[in-house]
Amino acid sequence: MRTCAKVLLVAACLGAGLVGGVAATIALSHMRSLRQDNGTGPVEKNNSVVKAEAFEVVDRSGVTRMQMCTSPDGTPALMLKDRRSKPRALLTLTPDGVAGLSLYDQDGRQRAGLTVSDAGWPSLFLFDHEGKQRAGVAVTSGGTPSLCLFDRTGVVRAGLMLLSDDAPCMSMHGRDGEVTWHVP
Repeated sequence: MRTCAKVLLVAACLGAGLVGGVAATIALSHMRSLRQDNGTGPVEKNNSVVKAEAFEVVDRSGVTRMQMCTSPDGTPALMLKDRRSKPRALLTLTPDGVAGLSLYDQDGRQRAGLTVSDAGWPSLFLFDHEGKQRAGVAVTSGGTPSLCLFDRTGVVRAGLMLLSDDAPCMSMHGRDGEVTWHVP
């Protein structure tokens, strides 16, 4: 049971990070492609409702500061950009029901990601200046909280979680990700 919990801890951290990263990447790539669109897509107006495939909001200088669209796979997304039109925040909802918020630094690299699965499991991931995942916090399907710390190569090196009986569990991992020490 305790070994299984360690495996679940690592799986939960990696899985939640992967889902959030994929959703952000898909939405971001679609938003970048909007800049290449000539803006001639269908626009429909009905009383006070405006319908379109995408919206862009620009500042007084003509710099795009916000984009709202739905990607080809059905993912709605809202991107906020800084004065240089670099992405700084992205809010998405995947077709599978995963809600995500990605935050980017001034160079457009993802630094934090928050996701909530369609079943309601939250996770938060933090990335270093090179975009590599370094820390993750998640709550598993069973309601158990976990924390994972990753090395510069993305390998889990330390984990802390509460088991289903609320007993604490801590593990240390070698460079290969294998458990080298754990309590209990």
